[in-house]
Amino acid sequence: MSISVGIITENPFHGDLGFSIRTRELSIGLANARCQVHVFSPVDQESEPYPNVFLHNISGKSNRNYDNIREFLRKWSKSKRYGRYFYLNSALSFISNQSAKMVYKSAKKYDLDLLQGTQATTSSVAIRVGKHLGIPVIGGMGGMLVEEAVQAEIFEQNSIFYNSCKRFVSSVIQNSAALICASEPMKKYLIDSYGVEGKKITVIPNGANIPEGERVKKSDGDYVILYAGILDIWEKVDVLIKSMPFVISRFPNAKLLIVGDGRLKNELTELVKNNNLDKSVSFLGLQPRKKTLEMMLEADVAVLPSSVDLVRKVACPIKLFDYMAAGLPIVTMDVGWWSDLVKSKNAGIVTADDPESFAEGICKAITEGHTTNNLLGYNARKVIAEEYNWKRISENLLQLYKSILDDN
Repeated sequence: MSISVGIITENPFHGDLGFSIRTRELSIGLANARCQVHVFSPVDQESEPYPNVFLHNISGKSNRNYDNIREFLRKWSKSKRYGRYFYLNSALSFISNQSAKMVYKSAKKYDLDLLQGTQATTSSVAIRVGKHLGIPVIGGMGGMLVEEAVQAEIFEQNSIFYNSCKRFVSSVIQNSAALICASEPMKKYLIDSYGVEGKKITVIPNGANIPEGERVKKSDGDYVILYAGILDIWEKVDVLIKSMPFVISRFPNAKLLIVGDGRLKNELTELVKNNNLDKSVSFLGLQPRKKTLEMMLEADVAVLPSSVDLVRKVACPIKLFDYMAAGLPIVTMDVGWWSDLVKSKNAGIVTADDPESFAEGICKAITEGHTTNNLLGYNARKVIAEEYNWKRISENLLQLYKSILDDN
């Protein structure tokens, strides 16, 4: 049975954005499993190839024009003064309706069996299109739309805006044939906060592919610590930077490479200067995904200095699995399920969230990596090879598709 699925995404592929990486890897994995995959994207050209996947530009806009629209919506949604209005049920529904009209014009040309959204917003679009096409929809719960806005101080919990945004998410949940999310804690959150039946939710985690290249061996002492991710409030990159003086006291030639961008970049750059760390900490900005993965093979330790809050506790960070696939020892703060994974698989070091403790974890990972023939990194890569690889994850998603279509 050949299945034709349409996946709706609001973000073009970006090597630093987890949602877009997940969409691309799942699409390719499904296509390799003989599923016909149509990705409805708002841009006319993706920056990375999608082999055997059909890409459709739903906006009718060039990448440049779409970038302008997307930047406007991004600024609106994050504005402390006006952002709360973006999250009103009426505003989100209006945006969904307009987007659905564009998707439908393209989607009706293909004999799709089902549709899938990547987040609550795109799932809302998928539901509207699915009703016109008469096909089931899988709602992707790729993030915590309501809680993330609270954390960003856009509105307060239990405010009018909070409850309105929650109604929007509830509508998506109620009108989806099934839901997918990336972690068991996210599944529990949906059950507890929205009263969803557990059987309606399937956990489809993130993963990685084992890279083809080999790890690069360097001279002892020239240790590279790598952080690849967003520079924002839910990542404690400030604690990571403050840990570096302690690391340097043990390993004077150690270097911290920060790959990524975000609204805290200027603040973090200033922190580096104030601590006289200019020669030890480098901001490399956004890099092509291929380049980032190559840098992982050249690093000695990878770090995840995440904040300990609800949003991160339910997260499933793709960089964790990329680190593991590259055979890197992981140093992470004690966040929840994924730091428990690192600990239980003996794939890295779990620490407290203060600079000295994090530095101690980094130093321990460096030492163990060079005295145990990188046992931590070997264990990390084994986790990807046996469990969290995109091939296996895509096949599990395909089984969910078959189950939904059998029920319909």
